[in-house]
Amino acid sequence: MQSTRFPLFLVAGLALALGLSLSVPDAKGYPAGAAVSLGTNPVFSQGGSVERGDADSVLTAPADMDLVITDVSLGIFTNHYYCKQVLGVRLYLVDETILARYPIMIDIYRHGGIYNQTVNMQSGIRLPAGEAMLLWVESGASEGCSDARVDYTFSGYYAQP
Repeated sequence: MQSTRFPLFLVAGLALALGLSLSVPDAKGYPAGAAVSLGTNPVFSQGGSVERGDADSVLTAPADMDLVITDVSLGIFTNHYYCKQVLGVRLYLVDETILARYPIMIDIYRHGGIYNQTVNMQSGIRLPAGEAMLLWVESGASEGCSDARVDYTFSGYYAQP
C-alpha cells in the first residue's frame, strides 16, 4: 500500500488558514491609563472669533483637569472684494508663556472668503489645570482687509494634571 503526503499538507494548510482568520488587529484609541480621566467621552471642542489686533481668552482648563489641544483650525474672514492679509496668531497663557504661534494669510479677488489652516498634532498643546489660554491676532501686512477677523476651533481631550 502506498502512503501519500497529500492529507498532511491539506491539514497543515487548513490549520494555517484558521489561525490567520482568527488573528486580531491592533486596537487604537486615546492614551490609556491616567491620561484620560473622564470615562467614555473625554473630548472637548471650542470655537469662536477674534478681531484683528485684539486678544481674547478662548479656553480655560477646569481646576482639576488639563486640556490637551490636538487639533487647531484657524481662518481669516473678510467681506472685501480685493484683499490681501497676513496675520499672526499667538496662543499664550496669562503669564505670557507662549504655547504656539501660527501665521495665516488670505489673498482673494472675490467677495468674502474664509481660508483655513488646520493643524493636527499627535502630542498636542497642553493647557494646565485652571489656566486660561488667550489668542492674540497680531496685525501684519494688509491690503484692503480693514475688517479681517480670525475664526478658530480647538479640539482635544481632558487629561489628569
